[in-house]
Amino acid sequence: MYDREPDLICPEHITVGNNTDQYEDPVTWSDPTVTDNLHKDISATCTPELGSIFDVGSTIVTCSATDDIGNVGSCSFVVHVIGQTFISYNKEPDLVCPEPIIVNNSTDQYEYPVTWKNPIVTDNLLNDISATCTPASGSIFDVGSTIVTCSATDGTGNVGSCSFVVHVMDQTYLSGYSDEGHEFISASGQVAILVVLCILVANLVLALIVVVRYYKWKWKYKQDTFTVRKKKEDDAIYCSVLQP
Repeated sequence: MYDREPDLICPEHITVGNNTDQYEDPVTWSDPTVTDNLHKDISATCTPELGSIFDVGSTIVTCSATDDIGNVGSCSFVVHVIGQTFISYNKEPDLVCPEPIIVNNSTDQYEYPVTWKNPIVTDNLLNDISATCTPASGSIFDVGSTIVTCSATDGTGNVGSCSFVVHVMDQTYLSGYSDEGHEFISASGQVAILVVLCILVANLVLALIVVVRYYKWKWKYKQDTFTVRKKKEDDAIYCSVLQP
């Protein structure tokens, strides 16, 4: 007996009303009926598949079935969507970004990196959508204003985005590592060194003042002693002259 390709009977054409939300009420149909003159339990697959989202207009759905020796049978039907706008399908996720961030010029970003909370993402159909930001949280930001852009993609490829600004006031990054791999001294370390140097300089100045005052006092003491001795000697000579 000649092995024929499977015979398929597709569903009737389907019309979708203009007020139907295909996410809430997806387009479905009964599986095509498949018969074969030799083989049993053959199932059909359809393209687009059951439950797909159909655009406005007419879409041909083709279903096919293959028997055990490779014979292929097929049928088709039409899904027609009347002038309809799929609000749920076209809407991208909504994102709420953080407020602008200002980094003080005394902040060391290697010790205290710029971070922020993840943007809030809401979608009219899907949950658990997360956002990614560029530059990422924890990046090192140059002096000036940098725009951070965050985006999120839902299950159908719709992309929502938001942005905010990270502004770094005039700042020199003293910490971290140079391109040659040499470790720099952190800003806090440099402040500590500066404080120690100031204390040392103050102590040296104070010691110098004490030494100068000491020698000044010693010089004055010698002068006063010499003056007193000289006066005594002069008085003694004067007295000896007056005596007969």
